[in-house]
Amino acid sequence: MQQKIKKYNITIRDHVQLVGYRGQVELIGQELGLHGIVFNAPDGSVKVVAEGEESVFDVFLDELKRIRAGVDLEAREVSMDIDLPVPFSRVATNEQLEQMNRFDKGIELLSRIDSNTRPLAESLNTLVDGQDKMLNILGKIESKMK
Repeated sequence: MQQKIKKYNITIRDHVQLVGYRGQVELIGQELGLHGIVFNAPDGSVKVVAEGEESVFDVFLDELKRIRAGVDLEAREVSMDIDLPVPFSRVATNEQLEQMNRFDKGIELLSRIDSNTRPLAESLNTLVDGQDKMLNILGKIESKMK
């Protein structure tokens, strides 16, 4: 018995850009044998247009929610006559802008690491100073005991 083929237009919102979400969607779509594309939309959401066996879509939608808990996912079945790419693929709508955004995000994360570790380095210096003082005191005690 042949499975019914369905096509869906899916929108996923809630911090899904610049976090590797599309790459994970692409892998899941490929693993499930879907045809389709995933891309970043200008409004900050991720869009998916996919086609495949009806039974696969429940698994696909569950996996899209699992990748990033709490996402707002809207899926609507569509009837359109369009050939979708095989295998399921990720599309960069503006690759240069996306790369620049990724660099900016990386720089922001790295600068937070530096500012977050500065107090740790200061605490380490305090500990080392304290250890040096203790060693001096222990040395003096040891000298007196001889």
